[in-house]
Amino acid sequence: MKNICRNCGSEDVIVKDGKIYCPYCGSSFEIEKKQEVPSQSEDSSKIDKMFKKVVSIHALCGEATKAGTAFFISSKYALTNAHVLFGEDDVKASSIVGKNYEGNKTYDFEIVDLDMDLDIALLESKNFSAFNFCVLTELVNNGEEVFAIGNSKGEGLCVVNGLVSDKNRIVDGIPYIMCSTLVTNGNSGGPLYNSRGFVVGMISMSTPDVAMMNYALPAKAMNLFLSRVKNNKGIPVF
Repeated sequence: MKNICRNCGSEDVIVKDGKIYCPYCGSSFEIEKKQEVPSQSEDSSKIDKMFKKVVSIHALCGEATKAGTAFFISSKYALTNAHVLFGEDDVKASSIVGKNYEGNKTYDFEIVDLDMDLDIALLESKNFSAFNFCVLTELVNNGEEVFAIGNSKGEGLCVVNGLVSDKNRIVDGIPYIMCSTLVTNGNSGGPLYNSRGFVVGMISMSTPDVAMMNYALPAKAMNLFLSRVKNNKGIPVF
């Protein structure tokens, strides 16, 4: 980038100590630094870190097995959708098994607490601790890129990207983040990451006849739920 005076446009400027000095109009400016574009390898590393915080889950509800997704918020505790843990006739899961992306660790989960209205449940791993877990952020903007990781069709974890279509979409009186990420059965309970690797929401609902209208419970609702659990049960969920 050529150094010129931003005030008078003169090209005869003096560059010294990271500043541009114009001897004609007396102005001085900081030199603009060239913005670095993340390399493909950096982007891949970021996605890899997202995967490490997520597990595919299978819940045995009576004779049926339901597929879903969960993500760790601390070394022992993970969040998912409550509806993943119940089968027909409200049969509660008798076994909840999670598996990491690499497939080399199997978690045995138990339900700590849940809220059926918000469709959220807190799980505790009874055998292994997680070394990577998510950080929630309530900062989200319309049009920003987001990434959903989930157990699509119960066949294992995968990542899809999209945009925040509406950061405050109200459905049945509950606020959701509407996003264009393509999700399907098994994605329920999975995290919705922003481009910086923070979780802004949890995938909770889809629109059957419109592929790009999907809904995530926002981080604010998750934080309120976790605060209630922490206060009511006195456990260090985060």
